[in-house]
Amino acid sequence: MPIAGSHFKNSYTFTITGMTAKYEGLRPALEANAKAVIEYLSNHVAWRGTLDFVLALETPTTEHKDGLLPSYGGRDAATGHTFAGAEALTGRDANGADFDAGASLYPALDGTLRNYGSPLYIDPAPNVLAKPVIPAGHHDFFSIYLHEVLHSLGIWSTAQHGDSVFGKTTFDGLTVQRNGQWFFAGPETRKLLGQDLPLDTQGSRDHYATKVRPDGQPDPVDRGLMWQFGNYEQNRWQLGQVDLAILKDLGFTVANLDWLQRTEPDDRDLFKDRILTGDGGNNLFRGGQTPDVVDGKGGIDIFYVAAPRALSTLTLSGKGAVLASPGGGIDTLTSIERIGYQDGTLAVDLDGNAGQTYRLYQAAFARTPDTKGLAHNVALMDEGLSLKALSAGFIGSAEFIQRYGQSTSDTTFVNALYMNVLGRTADDAGLKGWLDRLGNGSWSRPDVLIGFSESAENKALVGSAIASGIWLGADVSI
Repeated sequence: MPIAGSHFKNSYTFTITGMTAKYEGLRPALEANAKAVIEYLSNHVAWRGTLDFVLALETPTTEHKDGLLPSYGGRDAATGHTFAGAEALTGRDANGADFDAGASLYPALDGTLRNYGSPLYIDPAPNVLAKPVIPAGHHDFFSIYLHEVLHSLGIWSTAQHGDSVFGKTTFDGLTVQRNGQWFFAGPETRKLLGQDLPLDTQGSRDHYATKVRPDGQPDPVDRGLMWQFGNYEQNRWQLGQVDLAILKDLGFTVANLDWLQRTEPDDRDLFKDRILTGDGGNNLFRGGQTPDVVDGKGGIDIFYVAAPRALSTLTLSGKGAVLASPGGGIDTLTSIERIGYQDGTLAVDLDGNAGQTYRLYQAAFARTPDTKGLAHNVALMDEGLSLKALSAGFIGSAEFIQRYGQSTSDTTFVNALYMNVLGRTADDAGLKGWLDRLGNGSWSRPDVLIGFSESAENKALVGSAIASGIWLGADVSI
């Protein structure tokens, strides 16, 4: 199925095989975690064809007596890529009806789900943007499945078996040996790190970093999603720029490296709040890779996030806003008037300049404001134009005159506002009140138009249209 709401519109299937009654109750959570991994990956990695992902539950064995989740897949002899990598890069299904990527799950001999003896934590509601609550001593299933899928895609070596048995993989072809140490020498990885990436030589040589290098030099990374020694303890693994650089060296199209840190970060750092406070003027805040708690104070303040609007979730309340975005976590915003995305700007000052302009526009012309015109008029308000001056400008416009007439009586004018703005005929008391104000000169027609647009009745009518913010488009400068 195509992935909706991800950067790349990749297609995939997911299947759990070998399910037994003993584990059936875990099926929904296992499936939710695996799909969350696939959709998270799709924000950063493109593939062709439809990749078939699997979680293959196996029978406990003495070989894996403490439980294990090895990667699923194999090598395509025609290309040297893994089966998943070959299909992802060419669209050709290299292994027929078999699955392409994922992991096998060997329960421990006692039937419990473990990884190297540690119980698996299967998140009941996986959310890559939120800090996970992984119990002490547990290994996170989401993290391990993500790790194994990257092996399936191509970060996979046959070195431990000897090249003569299976042949070199594409990954192996980009490795070199110097002074007893193996390195991944892909150009994108070298450009990111400023040097080749040391590989662990104690295992399968498709993990990076060593604890002790033969040449005595420090490693350019000391942790990461594909690090040999794991980051298991109460930590959820994330993609790092180094992982995407490796995939790019293998031929993949990747995106949104700026959402990620260079290597998989420690959750204690990734989810530690960053406090940002405005100075009372117009401030531009740029979202980071950790959760931000922002108070803009006064002025017209913008919070910019390096993601498109469609991939972010915004919740507005009377206290402010909560923004969840890939690469930025969950941000808490107070006194922020605008949110800048990669593809445009959203106004959230529903009681401020943007909301008043929207309601006045709708009241004056009895239509949904066009984005370009709305953005222009909001900008005028931001620059200091009063709402009354904007109202007078609308009343003098050709569109307003065409709808209301140029020399109408006060009665005709007010009755037209009742119909065009509120969608009903005037009540006697209301009509008399407006006519009295116009008649004694205490209110002008621009005042009356504002009175209608900012009335509680009109706010209720318009409220649902702007409850999630007011889109100003891509032409607004940040």
